[in-house]
Amino acid sequence: MSRIPVRFGVLASVLVLVNVAGLLWIRAELIARQRQVRIVAALPARDVDTADRFALVFDNPCVEAHLVGRPLTRSPFALTPALKGDWFWAAPDRLEFRLAERLPPGRVFALRATADAEAQLGRGLSGPSEFRFQTRALELEGCDFVAADPTNATFELHFN
Repeated sequence: MSRIPVRFGVLASVLVLVNVAGLLWIRAELIARQRQVRIVAALPARDVDTADRFALVFDNPCVEAHLVGRPLTRSPFALTPALKGDWFWAAPDRLEFRLAERLPPGRVFALRATADAEAQLGRGLSGPSEFRFQTRALELEGCDFVAADPTNATFELHFN
């Protein structure tokens, strides 16, 4: 009966250890991805002026179904400039901000994650976490002469 050379046994052991380490690494990557969430869409993509809400769509569900439709006590995202409205989960993977008023023209709104967004979502954010929305430009609709003196003239401008 022939014996297996020691060199073969050492090489086989090294290969088994490398494979086990690789499988553990892949498992750790998969678990880390499950704890991450990515925003796949920030809505509205166009016609921001007519929108009645801002919406963020995630690639995975962030909340359980029984929390859908309830307003949030703390907001994981902040709008700049601030607007009146409420954050709520419209679906397990869709967070919406319902506006109390229509958006004014000539403004750029920034929507960005707050410092404790990851704690509120229960997962880390990967990818972009800041989005910009721009309403239509201001249009001059009219101009009225109000008063004048030798150094100044006052006009009243009417915008949309």
